[in-house]
Amino acid sequence: MGYSKLMSTVALAAVAMVAPFAHSASPVNVVELTAAQIESDLSGGLYSTHDLVQAYLDRINTYNGNYNAFTYLSPADALAQADAIDAQIHANGVTKPLQGVPIVIKDSMNVAGLRTTSGFFGFAHEYSNSTTGQVGVDMIAKADAPIVARLRAAGAVILGKTNLPSFARSGANANTSFFGPKQQRHGDRHLRQLRHHGHR
Repeated sequence: MGYSKLMSTVALAAVAMVAPFAHSASPVNVVELTAAQIESDLSGGLYSTHDLVQAYLDRINTYNGNYNAFTYLSPADALAQADAIDAQIHANGVTKPLQGVPIVIKDSMNVAGLRTTSGFFGFAHEYSNSTTGQVGVDMIAKADAPIVARLRAAGAVILGKTNLPSFARSGANANTSFFGPKQQRHGDRHLRQLRHHGHR
């Protein structure tokens, strides 16, 4: 093999090593993106898991002030998960059914190392008040709930935990949550209006 051909081979190998970790030139459009499409796109190298997760985090940052959907969100942790999955994909390709797919977990389910509040004021330290004697205690999960463990094993990226009514006892808008009500999407309100007028 000639010197020039050898150097070309080395250069191509270097590009192949770096490419899976290269960031997209433009943000990933996550609107109506499905898990199946994500798996296909990651396999094809259209974007990295890091870029995908960052796009979701950006969208959450834009809209969560209106919806109050999250009780816990850690961008740094989510991006660390994404980077680990990118390394796996770089080494072996996409091998798991939800590899790199961002998900959220209701705050009634245990996620190891995070508190589980179930929307209840007594399970949130912010409720504590030395003047009034109110006491709130963070309940930190030692292990993932079985469904969370299965999602992790399938390769999903956990973005955070989401709001719900206290102990999931009423409705769908978290009116009884310690963290305040969760606002419904426009589509949900429209669907309720249609059902009110007899449409199914």
